[in-house]
Amino acid sequence: MLRHLRRVLGAAVIGLVCAGAAAMLSACASKPAMRPGLEVARTGDEIVVCGRLFHTGAPVVLWTDPGGYDAYRTERRFVPWARAAWSPDEGPETPARFGLRYRGVPGAGGLSAEDIERIRGGGWDLPTLQRVVDQFVIHYDAAGTSRSCFRVLHDVRGLSVHFMLDLDGTIYQTMDVKERAWHATTSNDRSVGIEIANIGAYPPGEGGPLDRWYGRDEAGRTVITIPAALDGGGLRRPGVYRPARDEAVVGEIQGRTPRQYGLRAEE
Repeated sequence: MLRHLRRVLGAAVIGLVCAGAAAMLSACASKPAMRPGLEVARTGDEIVVCGRLFHTGAPVVLWTDPGGYDAYRTERRFVPWARAAWSPDEGPETPARFGLRYRGVPGAGGLSAEDIERIRGGGWDLPTLQRVVDQFVIHYDAAGTSRSCFRVLHDVRGLSVHFMLDLDGTIYQTMDVKERAWHATTSNDRSVGIEIANIGAYPPGEGGPLDRWYGRDEAGRTVITIPAALDGGGLRRPGVYRPARDEAVVGEIQGRTPRQYGLRAEE
């Protein structure tokens, strides 16, 4: 699962924000003739960077697609519509869950006042983004599926992330990479945020979530078991999914010894 993420987003995003990417992309073929009123369809594997579409070779659901998760919306996604509008009484703290990238990569020069005025009006381009972004920050979501992850981030915590990788391999993009998503505090300005579906790590004696999310099949192999209360977890391709290893990984972290199953195995 992590190799899938690295292969797809690594090629599509890192290639865009590292030096020399703009020159590589300029070699794209010329556009075919278009007539007014002709619908231009996506193929379903594109991500959006600075308003431009780039192919990844993997299924991508954008925030503009049916079933997508839109981090630009101010209302809460998973409550009745009559209660969805943002309210300071019900949270999150602010109606917006993202902001403007305004710092450059350390040592590579920051954004000038003129740059900020241009980009705040919609003037982001790839060369400017290359001066700002140089990191992936990869989280396991501790929510189990992308639908649950978006609910917690957007509705409850008032946070955001650029991409979510679901158990079935679907990549959800919730906002343009140019935006400053709120997912990694001091690294937000310079990073692309990614949440990978995984219920997380728990100390001995706190294995309740692991017991609910993992079981054994008839052959004794570990399978991911989405709790019934989540109604399938929102997966676009329901199926049998397994962690990369049958046994949980145990290791010491800051004096504690949590247990966690690995990311989903590639099919």
